[in-house]
Amino acid sequence: PWLILLTSTIDRESADADAVDALVEGLRCALDECDGLDEELDELLESSIDTPLEAMSDADFGVVMTVGICWWISVLVAETDPGASASMRASLAYTNDPRSTTCDMVSLAVRVSQSAKAPFVDPVGLAMNEDAAVDDLDECEVIARILSKQAVRTNVDEAAAEPHVQDDLIEEISGLMEDARYDRELFIEWASK
Repeated sequence: PWLILLTSTIDRESADADAVDALVEGLRCALDECDGLDEELDELLESSIDTPLEAMSDADFGVVMTVGICWWISVLVAETDPGASASMRASLAYTNDPRSTTCDMVSLAVRVSQSAKAPFVDPVGLAMNEDAAVDDLDECEVIARILSKQAVRTNVDEAAAEPHVQDDLIEEISGLMEDARYDRELFIEWASK
């Protein structure tokens, strides 16, 4: 198994409109095939997955983007490597732009596991393995797992707002900064502002 660590902005200003439209359309099509999962996603939203993207709140847009990105990675893994699966292990949301009223960035941990029994597929065709076929991906199961993790997403801004947590983080990072040959005291002064 291996781990994909991905950090991405999830605000509409940073997103490419065509890519977002394609991602959300694919997610909506997958949800249409899954009984009850659109309602499960709607529980995480202020509106609904059927709401036009332009009418969604920034918070809803971020949730839909996060679920869509994880779904897309899962589909890519399954199409590229038969027998492999991807599952979201953690979702950490935080505010990058100080003007933002909601979380506008997310860091994801996605675990990729390959079945030991899976046939080897060479996407480039170098091994001439023409008999290998991509197993059908159960997108409903994938989306259900993503939604369960998204429901317990950690808001880093709220967690770090605790005074002792913030002090602990600054102390830990100052040690890393010192190891990287930065002035520890200057970093602590800057980070404490």
